[in-house]
Amino acid sequence: MSESDLIGFMEKYGIGTDASMATHINNICERNYVKIDTKSGRKLIPTELGKSMIYGLKQIDPELVEP
Repeated sequence: MSESDLIGFMEKYGIGTDASMATHINNICERNYVKIDTKSGRKLIPTELGKSMIYGLKQIDPELVEP
């Protein structure tokens, strides 16, 4: 998923504001949940930590990872 795709989904589901969306993306990068691949048009690549976090949250309550 590209960074712009994520922003589109955030807008669609009412996650954040126009002013905070970039901050949310920066936070998931700083927390090492994703890496941004600038060679492929700013595509977000989940890290092993990010994949593990989603897996664990799905085990607890699948709604935690839904918009």
